[in-house]
Amino acid sequence: MCYVAYSDEVVLAETMLRRAEAYEALSKVQYHLRIRTFHNAFKVKNIRGQEPSTRARELQSHVDDKVRAHVHRYRYARECYFRLLGPVTDPDLSLQELKDEDVRGLSQRAVQRHEIDEEGLTPKERARGGLAFLDGDEVQLAARHDALWQKLGEGKRALSWIWYMSISNADEN
Repeated sequence: MCYVAYSDEVVLAETMLRRAEAYEALSKVQYHLRIRTFHNAFKVKNIRGQEPSTRARELQSHVDDKVRAHVHRYRYARECYFRLLGPVTDPDLSLQELKDEDVRGLSQRAVQRHEIDEEGLTPKERARGGLAFLDGDEVQLAARHDALWQKLGEGKRALSWIWYMSISNADEN
């Protein structure tokens, strides 16, 4: 096996390239997951019949293929980036391992749940400027709504870490 020594400038350039490639691939994953989310909502609301459903499924399959390709590209770029870094004490922790269960679209319930957890306000409270003027019936309704989410399996669902990523962080470093 033949080993080639490269200058530090070449290794640094390749490291920066792989980091940028990983962030770009993650951005594309987010983009195509958004497309898939909105396509699904459109399909549920507007598509009826066998032929239109088949065409809509073909489009959805095409978007799913793009998501898989960008996930593969992210994983490859991330692996290369960390191999080029070698054993470092402070790696870029924002480039996490992308597992299959992390690749999921936005659901409106998960977004609302995240906003409530982050701000401590319900959408109704947020509309009132953060003031909670809930009467007894509204409190009971909110409690029943949360219980229904728990029953339907939505209570434990959270946004994937990819939605917390700010892709602009890649430009700062």
